[in-house]
Amino acid sequence: MSPTEFVANLPAEFANSACYMSMFNYRVMGDATVEAAHEAAKAAHYAAVYGHDAKKDRDGNYIQQGVGSPGHENFNHFQAIRRYQGEAAYKAAVKEIYQRDPGRAKKLGLPHVER
Repeated sequence: MSPTEFVANLPAEFANSACYMSMFNYRVMGDATVEAAHEAAKAAHYAAVYGHDAKKDRDGNYIQQGVGSPGHENFNHFQAIRRYQGEAAYKAAVKEIYQRDPGRAKKLGLPHVER
């Protein structure tokens, strides 16, 4: 399969990733196989998305870190959910944090959502 054919069938996760395409093109131009270029480009993409020190769970999935990730939410995180995703998503997010970490939810000043 040619590099052009390979890129035409990329998953959506990588299709608009500048770091993926940059690394893929760099490796292909350097005489790497398409498969080797794909693996290097995936590593570059995940490093850009999750950080160079990204951690994985036991299933091999990346664990979210940083502001807004579970355990690192702030008040503005919940206000953004309310504004851009709607009241139902906001209530679901507040309910989820109260179930997972009620102390943190109270510290953030979030209202207790009834079931």
